Amino acid sequence: MTGLESIIKKIEDEAAITSIERLKAAEKKVEEINEEARKEEAKLRLEGEKAREDLLQNSKKQADSTALVAKKNRILEAKQKLILEVILQAKESILLLPEEEYFELILKLLATLDLGHDGVLCFNQRDLKRLPDEFIEALKSRNEQRTESKLTIAKEPVNITGGFLLEQGYITHNLSIEALFEEKRDQLLEPIASLLFAAEGEIN
Repeated sequence: MTGLESIIKKIEDEAAITSIERLKAAEKKVEEINEEARKEEAKLRLEGEKAREDLLQNSKKQADSTALVAKKNRILEAKQKLILEVILQAKESILLLPEEEYFELILKLLATLDLGHDGVLCFNQRDLKRLPDEFIEALKSRNEQRTESKLTIAKEPVNITGGFLLEQGYITHNLSIEALFEEKRDQLLEPIASLLFAAEGEIN
């Protein structure tokens, strides 16, 4: 082998060795890249599963929250309805009192009034027709004691469910059952509401 051929052979051998080393290095690099890709894929998969789980949890929490709000609203509506029913029953119980007790209640209401001057009592048609003699006598006795503020009974009925209106000149005092309940609404609602809402924890 000549000197030139020897040099060429040496270059070829070195080139071959270099190519093999480069190929091995490239293969190693590819493997490293593949490994990193697998790790990244696994990481992304875990993150995706976590995101999906979080989404499902959030959706469940939102659904549970919505259901809880709806439940509380239904309970609240039921309690409010019950409160109104209790108030209505209380009104009805007064209107359905025996005649004697009912007009005794009217006299008690009159006794609480500081009239100052004469007035006219106005009843609905039902009460006007059933005024008991005892009530008429009690009113007459009252007028004899309070001559400065005598009360008479209007002949024409008024449109109220019960109780009475008291007219004094241009002023009308509304002591109908509706007005009395409305005036004492908060006072009446408080014990009823306290009783109902005290058991809220048990219902929930």
